[in-house]
Amino acid sequence: MEQQKNSPRIDVGQAEKQAGASREGPPPAGRPRKDVGGGGFPASCLGDVRISSRGQGVEAPPSGNTGASAAWVGIDYLSMTLPAALVTGLECEGLLELLGLDSLGLVIEWRSGGFRGWQASAEIGPGGVLAWGGQGGTAHLDLTGGALGHLRALGLDVFGWIRYLLELGVRVGRVDIAADDEAGLVTRERVIDAVSAGDYVTHSRSVSEHRGLVGDPGWTVYFGRRTSPTFVRIYDKAAEQGLKDVFWTRVEAEFKRERAHAVIVEWCLSGWSVASALGLLRGALDFRRDDGTVTKSRWDLLDWWGAFLGAVDLVRVRVGSSARSLDDVARWLFHSVSSALAACESAFGDVFVRHLVSRGRARMSVQHERMLSLYAVGA
Repeated sequence: MEQQKNSPRIDVGQAEKQAGASREGPPPAGRPRKDVGGGGFPASCLGDVRISSRGQGVEAPPSGNTGASAAWVGIDYLSMTLPAALVTGLECEGLLELLGLDSLGLVIEWRSGGFRGWQASAEIGPGGVLAWGGQGGTAHLDLTGGALGHLRALGLDVFGWIRYLLELGVRVGRVDIAADDEAGLVTRERVIDAVSAGDYVTHSRSVSEHRGLVGDPGWTVYFGRRTSPTFVRIYDKAAEQGLKDVFWTRVEAEFKRERAHAVIVEWCLSGWSVASALGLLRGALDFRRDDGTVTKSRWDLLDWWGAFLGAVDLVRVRVGSSARSLDDVARWLFHSVSSALAACESAFGDVFVRHLVSRGRARMSVQHERMLSLYAVGA
């Protein structure tokens, strides 16, 4: 990217060297350069990572064999907001330190304006934007697939880093999960035929197709609208990349707002498994043969779709009023049970309460364990 006048570039990883060794001149006016090393980011998130030859996005870590033929599964876009309580008084260097990105050697270039309502912003490598100022004192990080790939190539364990940010209290506002087919299973003809026959399940009511007329051999089928909480696209990735005589179709689900955060937490709790990612894709869009019955969940998967995904279960996330949290349980206990508990404690003593908790811990359901896990990562 061409550098703007008055838009100084800072190599954060070299800040200490420049400050202590060269001393060739003062830092740019209004943008002091300083050592931003250190910080509380766990060192375990810097180390060996999976580097894909695709150069974009971050591939999910290897997990159990699902039988899927998908050639690549991972994150291709990530956008998140840092709450005001975390970032009060922080600007670019301080935010990078908080995020644990200060030791990667990123080249920072300040932008001439703000970003999506934040007053100030800077590019942190190709396709990455960090913004702050305004918006209730919050800050924002926006990472394209190229930016995620760049961070990965610099040695960042992106998935461990995302878990760290969730535990820190960051809210994810958009995440794109993608899976690539190179085996010739997910073709335009099969997708169009399935839509025409009604052999698909999605929350979206709108399905549309885009095809180039001149000089653009590619195609894209959209499920839903771009502004929807869930938006799915299936497209010719090879054509997008200008590759000839190559089959490469991408299935990509774009999750936004509350649903995005719920999706990333769900995937995190699974240990970032490929099966969970593919299950989340199924939750956004599934191709099943309409057998005439009302219960769509019992429809059989179309053969080509099942071969692409493998033996994975559909994963749905609940958001808003339908998602019961540990806070909801605590409120129910406080308002509905506290008086009865107080009476029992008065009659039987503390030992009764301790026995009650011990018995309850032994009988916790999967749902209770899940609520506890969600609470632990700040969801």
